[in-house]
Amino acid sequence: MKKASNEVSTSVQAKLRALLAVMTEPDMAELLDLDLQSLPQVLADPGRSQEVAARIIDAEYVVSRAAQVFVGSAVRGWLFGHSPIFAGARPIDVIKADGPSLVVTELERIAAGGYA
Repeated sequence: MKKASNEVSTSVQAKLRALLAVMTEPDMAELLDLDLQSLPQVLADPGRSQEVAARIIDAEYVVSRAAQVFVGSAVRGWLFGHSPIFAGARPIDVIKADGPSLVVTELERIAAGGYA
């Protein structure tokens, strides 16, 4: 059981590093719905909380999917910008409230030629 836990923790750490490569710590704290002051603890041990680990996994998936649709700073602009598709809410707020599925569906629609 300990080995499986370590493998999950290693996977979450890799996803967290991927997020850090493309966003600032304040942006990441907001995306993960964390207080900026608690972020260093999460960075040190992202697998400590299953809830936070799940948010990291979801966030990394959405950000990597957004990076397939948008280029460079447009990824951040879309995630943190208000969207008429989400009734004026920001995609990161939709992720925090409802999980990543609606945002991923919208990214797939945009990738297929839908309106951004």
